[in-house]
Amino acid sequence: MSIVFEAKGDPSHFTFRDFQSSLGIPFRNIDSEMTRVRNGEWSLIQEEDDSKVRQNIIAAHATEQMWRVLHNKLQERSSSCGFESAQVKTLDSEIPSAHFDHAIALLHKEALILLKECLRKSLDDAQERLMQRAEDDWSPSDHINRMLFAYRFSEHTTLSDIIEWALDNALSMDFASVGVIPKLNNDDNLSSQKYEAISKRNIRFIHDLARSHLQLFGYAKRLLLKKGVAEKSLAFDPQYFQMVPTKNEPFLALKGAFRNVLNDVMKEKIEGVATGCAALYARSPKGKDTITDLHILIMNICRKFLFPHLKSLLSSRT
Repeated sequence: MSIVFEAKGDPSHFTFRDFQSSLGIPFRNIDSEMTRVRNGEWSLIQEEDDSKVRQNIIAAHATEQMWRVLHNKLQERSSSCGFESAQVKTLDSEIPSAHFDHAIALLHKEALILLKECLRKSLDDAQERLMQRAEDDWSPSDHINRMLFAYRFSEHTTLSDIIEWALDNALSMDFASVGVIPKLNNDDNLSSQKYEAISKRNIRFIHDLARSHLQLFGYAKRLLLKKGVAEKSLAFDPQYFQMVPTKNEPFLALKGAFRNVLNDVMKEKIEGVATGCAALYARSPKGKDTITDLHILIMNICRKFLFPHLKSLLSSRT
């Protein structure tokens, strides 16, 4: 039996890009600034008037450093998607018998441990370089790292804390987008090949979400993550989603009516420009933006640990 994905409800689909534009929220792309920083012009960060832009440039720089550590770890542990042997054992033993949403949450949990480990290693290495060199001998990267460690949002919140928070959000949104796909059709015979092909196309939704203003993202996240699910679960509320048919595989999108729902929960006018997530501007060692590179990693993790158990997991979905 072939699987039919229907775009139920409003046939159009919602994008954060169009919604922000309708609200008059300008979007500022900082790719050019990041290129200049990579070329050594670190002082432009100090000259930038917009604090959000400064934060994003520094955070993108830190993300690139972290990604180099992750890249090395993935090469060392290529057969395990970068996971430690204990993590592989946990996933292999718990995923096959898990509730579907719990399986998605477990993958998110272990992937977050991996990324936090890489972030901490990159920050420790950067701190060590600063301590070992006289300031006159600092590289452009060292000067940016000094700004990173000096940045404070509050007495107890650093920019590295915000980067860790952003990594958690990026992972949870991507894994939840993978998890919602089977809930949008009634066919228990969804093959792992079909599931993977559709999930790969989620990058369209993830990129659009990553472009959103931080306040708007906060409102959307509270709506999209299913209310009342068990602590161990990670799930999007499927009522807001649809699969949009194309000539090839369908792609995941929010229903057009989501704009009305989002409007209803917005308590205040959103001020300032949207720059999107810093990971949009950070580049992996392979030259991809790290949002895309993270999605590729998530697909590899799902291919190894989730898709082989798809039949039993689908029987447990809600």
